[in-house]
Amino acid sequence: MAEKLDLDALERNLRRGIVRIDPEVQLAMIARIRELEARVELGSNLLREQTDKTCAANLRVIELESASQPGGGEAAKVEAVRANFTPFFIMSNVRRIVPAYYNKQRANWVLAMDVFAVGSRSAQRICEEAGIDPDGFTVERAAPSAGNGGAEER
Repeated sequence: MAEKLDLDALERNLRRGIVRIDPEVQLAMIARIRELEARVELGSNLLREQTDKTCAANLRVIELESASQPGGGEAAKVEAVRANFTPFFIMSNVRRIVPAYYNKQRANWVLAMDVFAVGSRSAQRICEEAGIDPDGFTVERAAPSAGNGGAEER
């Protein structure tokens, strides 16, 4: 992953004349970069908020279904959550609820990093194990590989 641009250092270097660009262009560039950073932060916050809302709504549905079934106790709720909240399920729902510009900017492995709070290699492995193309921008089951005899996990 690319390192985060140190805008303060860039601004100091521009002001000192170490980097030579028209001063008006410099300030416009810095303002635009700061604006883009703010938009990315807003998108990340929106993603976390929407993920929390979706999980809460899904858990409520599971509670209601369990309560309506005879013998639907706490263990049944836990099993229902484990069965439904697979990485594929979570990633596909997150892709569905985030804004379109976020989906166009973030590959699946980056989305997995944000959602599961893991590093880049772990996020790629999560995608691969869920059958999702880590470098793709949509969550779809990957084509079956020759190594597993064409059998696809469901």
